[in-house]
Amino acid sequence: MPQTALGVVGRRRELREAADAARRRGDAGGLRAAKLLEKFDRALARKWGADLDRDGFERRVARQLHRDVTLARAWKEVLDQCESPELKAAKLIEFERASRLPPAAARIYQGRTRVIQRRFKVSVPRARVLEKSSMLRDRSER
Repeated sequence: MPQTALGVVGRRRELREAADAARRRGDAGGLRAAKLLEKFDRALARKWGADLDRDGFERRVARQLHRDVTLARAWKEVLDQCESPELKAAKLIEFERASRLPPAAARIYQGRTRVIQRRFKVSVPRARVLEKSSMLRDRSER
């Protein structure tokens, strides 16, 4: 099993153990903490496909790593073109915020005049969306 997959499995185990320990406390704070830890565990499982069989899980981890590395390379290309450290920091924050948006919101966000261009009065290349799903249907689907 790849190291990243082992890391995901280990992290899920840690989250479950911490949730169990918080639940054993028995007070309201412990129950809230347990629910939050379980939510983190579900999000981690959903992101990495940990609920799949072993082969499916390893393929999902490999795909996710490939996506993450490709995205990091695209970010690096744009950040290398930034001239000032302030612009780099602002651009990195913009990338991180945009990466956390749901796909529909990300498409809307990228279509608007970007905050960084207004704030610094510069032209910065757009961040590339690597996984764009087309909203148009094929003729055979109409």
